[in-house]
Amino acid sequence: MDIVLVLLLIALTVSSYINLKKKLKKHSKEDIKSLMSGFEVSRKILDKYDLNNIYITESRQSIISHYDSDRQVIRLTNGVFNDTSVSSCAVSSLQSAYAIEHKKKDKWFIFREKINPLLKIILYFSYIVISIGILFGHLRTIYIGIGLDYAILLFHLFTYKIEKNSIKIAQSELLKNKIVNKKELEKVKEVLQAHSYIGIASIILPIAELLKRLVEFGNSNR
Repeated sequence: MDIVLVLLLIALTVSSYINLKKKLKKHSKEDIKSLMSGFEVSRKILDKYDLNNIYITESRQSIISHYDSDRQVIRLTNGVFNDTSVSSCAVSSLQSAYAIEHKKKDKWFIFREKINPLLKIILYFSYIVISIGILFGHLRTIYIGIGLDYAILLFHLFTYKIEKNSIKIAQSELLKNKIVNKKELEKVKEVLQAHSYIGIASIILPIAELLKRLVEFGNSNR
């Protein structure tokens, strides 16, 4: 039963990523009527909030678009920066929404940005701790690693809340600025909703990893 649950959680995680890929591909071939590129969409939204200090660059090295809060730069991928599709519109508007959240000094957004690098280190450290515990059969060491995983899981729960709020801002700004019409907004929502599934996946994945380790440890003690 434990193994079935682990496989189910992993399947849900993978399906979330597949869903996002399908949505992006589906709407990447359809242009918005305003024919605004990803750069123009982000720039128009940012200018409304007097965020002229935020640069928008084309990133040829990164595989995903992202907002760098430390340098206050939105880095759009090559396929988004000059593209006028529904998918590019959705992605670029979401990055602008992150910048708006930053300007508003949303406490949870700022908390996420500051603690995210540390949590990545803690995640890798927990892998080492639990692996050592399983290797030497030391239960207390395993519990320490599991405790670290729970801390990361809590962080992902807060991150999901931030993601949902950013998506709402992106949708609202696209309509207010007449970047898309109501019919196009429904298509944009599909892409943004797919992005929210990534938030869900980030919550499921630590649980799946945790259960997997517990199953492995239980099997090793039989």
